[in-house]
Amino acid sequence: MDANLKFQKALFLLDHNQLEKGRFLLEDVVLQAENENNIITLVQASVCLGELLCEIGLPHEAKPILQKILKYKSNDLGLEYEFEKTSELLSTDN
Repeated sequence: MDANLKFQKALFLLDHNQLEKGRFLLEDVVLQAENENNIITLVQASVCLGELLCEIGLPHEAKPILQKILKYKSNDLGLEYEFEKTSELLSTDN
């Protein structure tokens, strides 16, 4: 299953309050998207995972994930929202 399809499945799980399953699938998506060089899915899944980790009280786990994707900010991929959200999450001390 490609990373984008797994990402959609993770979103479905999160929408249905299956946070633990969604989290683990997002972690898998991040690794797979990185291996596939799928930058768009990598950034989207990383922001989603980072936001989830912050919401469940684990901002220290979110920070390195979010910082890592900032290196893609210069790429014009239409991911302005994701980078704004990343900056917002990194600026809050949860």
